[in-house]
Amino acid sequence: ETLIIQGLDGYTGDVVTIRPLKVKELHVLGYGGTAKEWEHLKSFLGGAVCLELVRVEFRQGDVVDVCKLSQFRGGLIAAVASKCKAKVEYYI
Repeated sequence: ETLIIQGLDGYTGDVVTIRPLKVKELHVLGYGGTAKEWEHLKSFLGGAVCLELVRVEFRQGDVVDVCKLSQFRGGLIAAVASKCKAKVEYYI
């Protein structure tokens, strides 16, 4: 019911093949904010139907632009809200 993913950059193909349907908590560690990672994350969230918590931790040492962080937060909430009511957390 809890899935922990370390860095989304290493995945190839469609992340939804992981079968996230029954995942209640998703923890993404080492998120770098690249376009590739964002597409993988959106793909995964599109297949999840019963998420209760999405926690994303940015890579340590990365400088995160406030504007990009705001866009990320809005996009993440929109992607999650379309499928379920989940709490969204992110850490820098």
